[in-house]
Amino acid sequence: MSAIKFPGWRVFRHSLIPLPACLFGAYIMYHTGVSKVFWLTNLAATILGILVTLFIQSRQKTFPARNLNLVAGLSVGFLLLTFFNKDMYGVHRWVFAGGLNLNAGLITCPVFLMLIVRQDDALRPLLLFTIVTVILLMQPDASQVSAFSIAAMLLLWSRCKPPLHKVLLILFVSAANLYTWLNLDGLGPVDYVERIVYLAGHISKFLQYVAIVLLALLAAPFFVQGTGSNSLLSFSLGVYFSITLLSAFIGNFPVIIMGYGLSPVIGYFIGLNQLLFKKY
Repeated sequence: MSAIKFPGWRVFRHSLIPLPACLFGAYIMYHTGVSKVFWLTNLAATILGILVTLFIQSRQKTFPARNLNLVAGLSVGFLLLTFFNKDMYGVHRWVFAGGLNLNAGLITCPVFLMLIVRQDDALRPLLLFTIVTVILLMQPDASQVSAFSIAAMLLLWSRCKPPLHKVLLILFVSAANLYTWLNLDGLGPVDYVERIVYLAGHISKFLQYVAIVLLALLAAPFFVQGTGSNSLLSFSLGVYFSITLLSAFIGNFPVIIMGYGLSPVIGYFIGLNQLLFKKY
């Protein structure tokens, strides 16, 4: 068994990036009387994510290429499980497991972006992109449709050699986004999930500004810290998380890390680990 080496300072400091937003969200939930079960769950998940990240990066191992099809199949299957679970007012975004409501899109979309990068041929990434976007449209999940489709388009752009293919890609992404935002679901917000920033504003405007800055910091490293062959993937993940965060201000969608929810924590750490890998 190979020895586990403690990861360097870059990995250590990046693994701590979600902690300020998580602690701030925990404080806002505590201050506004939200049950401690929720903010303690977020805090425990974030700390566990940090520890797992440090362990994974100490090994610096990625999925072997031969396993990519298996990962793709399992991820698509997990996304499809949402249609076999109980819906909420006609919305199918969750997989219910052992009392947990897991938002499948928030967990798998960062995985799909990695798979698109690592697929060698031109057809399979386009097919995977189309399947995932259609499933997200059917759920429906406007936030993830926009975040995933736009981020994936950046990765697919260079693979679409003929100009016509680029035009078709733009038209498909534009049509998907237009349709999903014109047909938003009717789910109401939960204050400590989707409206945590506004809860902070109820305490003071200063805290609301702090919340916005901490959320911006979650996406920032993906734009500046990508290295080598994973720089395009890191930028794409930055776009994905930025749109996910922005969509929470224009619709009833989870505020990742700061608001309550295990799925955004899992998805964020999946993306963070992809940022920290040296190459793909």
